[in-house]
Amino acid sequence: LRQVDEVDESAMLASGPKMARSGLGAGEGRPTVTCRALPSFEFSPGRLVFGRNSVERLPSLVTEYLEHIDRGSSSVFIVCGSTNRVSEPVAKALREKGVGRIEIFNVAKEPTVELVREATKRASGCGVVVSIGGGAAIDTGKAVSVLLTNGGEDPDPLDFLEVVGRGLPIERPGVPYIACPTTAGVGSEVTKNAVLGAGPQKVSMRSPFLIPSVAVVDPLLTVTCPKTTTAYTGLDALVQCIEPYCTHLATPLSDLYARQGVVYGARSLRAAFDDPEDLEARDEMSLCGLFSGIALANSKLGSVHGFAGVLGGMFPKAPHGAICGRLLPPCWRANFEACRSEGSAQSTRALRRMEGVAEILV
Repeated sequence: LRQVDEVDESAMLASGPKMARSGLGAGEGRPTVTCRALPSFEFSPGRLVFGRNSVERLPSLVTEYLEHIDRGSSSVFIVCGSTNRVSEPVAKALREKGVGRIEIFNVAKEPTVELVREATKRASGCGVVVSIGGGAAIDTGKAVSVLLTNGGEDPDPLDFLEVVGRGLPIERPGVPYIACPTTAGVGSEVTKNAVLGAGPQKVSMRSPFLIPSVAVVDPLLTVTCPKTTTAYTGLDALVQCIEPYCTHLATPLSDLYARQGVVYGARSLRAAFDDPEDLEARDEMSLCGLFSGIALANSKLGSVHGFAGVLGGMFPKAPHGAICGRLLPPCWRANFEACRSEGSAQSTRALRRMEGVAEILV
């Protein structure tokens, strides 16, 4: 997994027009810079709807999908957290638009195999799945949407789970699925996996078909989050921007999201925590969370999340974002020292990126 050697950008700027890439117009007396071809990659965000009050677009987005499916499947299954504060107004608006059957399913804790089985049975025959809530509600909705079209008459999430399950591939797209997060940090609204509890372990279903059809990100929905939730999800988002930016799998496109996500998180996490009504900070933290999901879905994560996943399974009540925040300094230090001692071109590139992130953070 070799990454392109980066040209020193300061040298490029200092030399101005004298610098040219090899084979791209280099003339006599003009130095050239030899670069390997950029790495091949694919990029996979779904449809994104962002902005204050964008939750109001949910009913029209749902009916947009219902218009293109069989009338027998014109019901809606809504997954939400422990309260129906947002889901009930959405359900009311859908009824006013003529949607006959609307089922609301509450997820008050981290989703498990058993919970997803129950949700899938209750969602049977629905045409659209909607999640309104944190990562637990969104991951539940993801799993339900694909289980409705994969696994036959009695689908079992264990058939598609990694590690503890059969790990079968998800071969068909799920029913249309719309994710609307009420926290800023998890990024699950744009990722291709769903994390479920299976006994003492947390494991994933993983497929491009798990990427929601639409992600609706409304920063105003995060204003009522408890301060601890703001802190923990914000730390998760920040780390999820940092790690994809420094990984060897980073691409020019994922870099745009990862780096800007770090800027937003560094600037607005403390502000959103100190003043929950700071709407500019809420806007930026919602973007930080969204960008973190896009970045990790395309360039993956690093040692912080490698350890955090294991620790989260061992201590399921520990907030994931708190674990990530606590692990970042020692993992960062270990990676920095390892890269500095190795001295390879890839390590040198990683060091430059780590130094760039540090400058943004401080």
